[in-house]
Amino acid sequence: MDSFKRKNYLPKKSFQLRLMGKIYLAIVIIVIILSGSIYLVNTKSIADSKNEIRSELTKFAQTPEDARSGLKYLFEVNKLKDGLLLALGTLESNMFKAFAASILLSLVIVMTIFLVLSHRIAGPIYRFEQTLIAVREGDLSVRINLRGKDELKELADHFNNMTITLNQKMNDLQKTITVLHDILNNNTKLTSAERDALNENIAKAAALINQFKIAYN
Repeated sequence: MDSFKRKNYLPKKSFQLRLMGKIYLAIVIIVIILSGSIYLVNTKSIADSKNEIRSELTKFAQTPEDARSGLKYLFEVNKLKDGLLLALGTLESNMFKAFAASILLSLVIVMTIFLVLSHRIAGPIYRFEQTLIAVREGDLSVRINLRGKDELKELADHFNNMTITLNQKMNDLQKTITVLHDILNNNTKLTSAERDALNENIAKAAALINQFKIAYN
């Protein structure tokens, strides 16, 4: 039956929604820049092409009637055709340039946005790794300090609370060992062998605790 359970796609809802919102905003910005730049450039190119075509047609229309025959008329027709093809070619070239420039600009924006986002995630992950290494080596005094706009702050708080709790327990153990040592030395009912055995065990416990770097309170 477990295989039919619905998956939880938002285990860290706040973090996931913030990340999704930033990615969605980046996509919207890219679409606006891409479509806007293509629209502006193409609008200008189309307007220029219209003016050029209109100019060619006006020139052709002004050709005297007596000239609309023979080679001269054919020359004017070819000239009009060439002008129209040139205008359309310019429009096509401008459209391609606008599209290519928009793609390049969008890629730069995407890389910049995701670099910032990844830095706000990768930076904390790196700090977690370094802090975990320090804790593994016995340093319970370390804390994870993140910057204002970094992600994973909630996880950092949980981790810091864990190390604070462990540090406090180690403090309590050290104090308990000190108390036990004093009680043992003041106990006159124990034999020398018993006292030595207990002192040895207390020393072992103290040695284990001393392997940790503790922030004393």
